[in-house]
Amino acid sequence: MRRNYFFKLTVVFLILTFLLSGCENAETTASDNAVGNTVVKTGDAVSETDDQEEMQDEYMGRKGNTLSSLTGLSDNVIRADDDPEAQKVFAELERINGDELKYVTDEYGYITFLRGSILEGKCESPDKAKKALDMLLPALSYNNEMKLTPGEFLEDDFGNLYVIFREELDGEINESNKIKLFFDEDRNMVGLSSSVFPNYFDSDKKIDTAQAVDIVRDIVKQNDPDNEYYIYEDEVQLGYRLLTDSLTGMDFNCRVFSVLTDNPDSDVSKDEAPYLEHYVSQSGIYLGAEPKNAELAGDSTANRRMIDKWFGRSDKRSYTTVIDSINGKKQEITVPVAYDDGKYFLEDVDRGILCADYWEFEYNDEIKVISSETNDDWDQSYVTAYYNYITSYDFYADGGWIGPDGVGAPMILLMDYCNEDHSPIDNLSYLGQFEQAHLFAATSRGNEYHKLLDMIAHEYTHSVTTSILGNVIYKNETGAINEGLSDILGELTELVHYAEIGNSVSADKVFLMGGDGSIVTFRDLYDPEAYRQPSAAGGVYYVPPAGVPSSMNDRGGVHVNSSVVSHILYEMAETADIPFDEMGKIWQTVACMLVPGTGFKELAEIIPTACELSKHTEYKEDISKCVEESRMAVTDPYSYPTQGTCKVYFDLPPWINWNRVRLDLIGEDDMMHSSWPAKGTNRIKVNVYPGKYKIQLTEFDESGKAEDAWFYDGNTWGDQSFKDRLTELKADSFYKVGPITPADPQ
Repeated sequence: MRRNYFFKLTVVFLILTFLLSGCENAETTASDNAVGNTVVKTGDAVSETDDQEEMQDEYMGRKGNTLSSLTGLSDNVIRADDDPEAQKVFAELERINGDELKYVTDEYGYITFLRGSILEGKCESPDKAKKALDMLLPALSYNNEMKLTPGEFLEDDFGNLYVIFREELDGEINESNKIKLFFDEDRNMVGLSSSVFPNYFDSDKKIDTAQAVDIVRDIVKQNDPDNEYYIYEDEVQLGYRLLTDSLTGMDFNCRVFSVLTDNPDSDVSKDEAPYLEHYVSQSGIYLGAEPKNAELAGDSTANRRMIDKWFGRSDKRSYTTVIDSINGKKQEITVPVAYDDGKYFLEDVDRGILCADYWEFEYNDEIKVISSETNDDWDQSYVTAYYNYITSYDFYADGGWIGPDGVGAPMILLMDYCNEDHSPIDNLSYLGQFEQAHLFAATSRGNEYHKLLDMIAHEYTHSVTTSILGNVIYKNETGAINEGLSDILGELTELVHYAEIGNSVSADKVFLMGGDGSIVTFRDLYDPEAYRQPSAAGGVYYVPPAGVPSSMNDRGGVHVNSSVVSHILYEMAETADIPFDEMGKIWQTVACMLVPGTGFKELAEIIPTACELSKHTEYKEDISKCVEESRMAVTDPYSYPTQGTCKVYFDLPPWINWNRVRLDLIGEDDMMHSSWPAKGTNRIKVNVYPGKYKIQLTEFDESGKAEDAWFYDGNTWGDQSFKDRLTELKADSFYKVGPITPADPQ
């Protein structure tokens, strides 16, 4: 067995509370004029309170087991406005590009997206691309000494070239700091995407791998002793990761031990990632964990090493059957099989796709290929999943992207996703990489998701974006973009495929994530609010980026806010009337332009630029309007509530951990609206429809368990006796919730 440690751990994935129903009828209703409940009509700006700065200073003076308090990590980045070299670059960009210049900057004023060129001619060689980057670097990072190493060169079907540079630190690659230059088919520079996180932490004190494993084991046993977890001692890696300080919310680069465990709650939470990656600094500080699609290396004794030997059977055959399709129809399909030594195998020799057993791979270190002696007794769930992955592969291949990584990496589809006791895991997932192969949990006895082409293509898209990004920052806007893009390209795969075979999705179900909705519907790209997602940034159900992303805040809204991106697909179809196959080309180009730190503001400029690069300039104006309606580029999406709604805001005191709280408003219909402070602030904002709500504030400990809770009655905060009291919120108003004091019941 690879798993050398077995222990118990409880992780409470509080994202589930988004789906829980509320409580009973309330006894008390507070009027909107109650003491402590300030009402401001729509159109009036709500100013920040005078004591914001004082509370910020008091909050930052707190002590605790955080990296900033233990090590003195601080933000001392020089702003671009104060950097003469950066200002020279901005002046040169304006001189060369004139009114055509567009760029987006980060909180320090450095460029994160550029639509324009620093070159006055064509880029005719890799050396000239590096020269362009060197000229731009002062406007990309305050660290002009940053060593940037040329990585891969990507060329799409339109002849556009994407030149990638990554930071090198002490001989190691930091995948979070990445810059990607774009050149058109004539090799004119079009622009760039930049992901540079300027803060670093390192330590002189060093621990070894075994000590890092011991630290993780001790932490999880201490925090959560109830749930069974595995630790993968042979998969520990030492390298740079982008982490977040739990007090300040500051992102920083740190060389850490990454200790992998499985994620037994992934089937409960529907989290996309089946593993958790725990981080321990070289000085022995435990820095938290996050869901990951793992890149497994395998140990020295595993029978699944030398993965190439499982591929490449040369005798190609086929198998034809009839499967369930959408709209209640049947569909005849033919899938490739391979023949070798008296057996048939579910293998696509040409595409490099192999079907194997999940349990044998995960728990017995074997690649047990799905086989048959007669070629007529295949498990139909395996065949259906296999066919849908082939269809997903072909959708991308038609756009020039071959396989998960664009250059034909092999795929292993693992059937019957399950725990070690063979109990089904109710999910499907992109699992990551093992050696050079990309792994997918393709079927489960706990569901019928393998029948849903859009969901299979959603998981396939995760493998594509993981290959493009190198490091997936699965939190806040970057995570929401990842999920939204998977929904868009997953849905387009389905729509294009069924149109090609003459079985189009019915008009009222075109944008449902979950086929035609007959098995399950996960999301609705036409009406996101039907599944508790916002249709635009700042809208009802929208949540802000979290200072410390965790399970209690959906890692900053990666699933909730994905609809800010995916709803654009519907708007494009409605407004621009673009054929679905052409939409696919635009969105695949968008994917090629991403870097790990791409957020909403950058994406708002990337999408119109992708129209140009994919030769769809005739749609650029209409698509730009769709992007504008998403409000993803707005600095403060909560500036004014949407007409007919009301905004609630609440300022947290400094004695509450701003990064580990959640405000929940539960309506009389049991619908829950949740929010938390935006990164770096103590103000919670939430936009809801008018009605009567129970208002609850919960503070969580580091393991995600509820630690304290307060309940609001329209006047004051109280204990559990207040939990069923309602506050009435009227349309087109701002409501300021009254303050909590340490003396309030908890």
